[in-house]
Amino acid sequence: MYSFRDGALSWVNPEEENVHVEIAVCDAADGRFVPAVGVTATLVTPGGEELGPYAQELVWHPMLYHYARNWVVPEDGEYTLRVHIDPPAFMRHDEVNGRRFTEPVDVEFTGVKIQRGAEPVTPPQP
Repeated sequence: MYSFRDGALSWVNPEEENVHVEIAVCDAADGRFVPAVGVTATLVTPGGEELGPYAQELVWHPMLYHYARNWVVPEDGEYTLRVHIDPPAFMRHDEVNGRRFTEPVDVEFTGVKIQRGAEPVTPPQP
């Protein structure tokens, strides 16, 4: 992925990280992506070890904006993913819909199948 460092974009390949965890935060009423929220995630390994919580960063992706992070996980298998989302502080327009997303949200996904693997990618050429 590209990362903005020292005033310029630079390509960054995974180092020890072997899994990319993506979380899409979307409005249940209309499916729109919800920006500017704080997202943290915890993975629980098949053996019960907790990894995290770690902040998930916004990724501007051409298909689906999401919050993501590259992780180091010790094994393949079924994990539990715990996600915490803080409400956004942005201004809202609309007397009805503007009153949504005012409380933190915690959600847990069980049986998340993870298979480790990350290969370096050659960055696109300009």
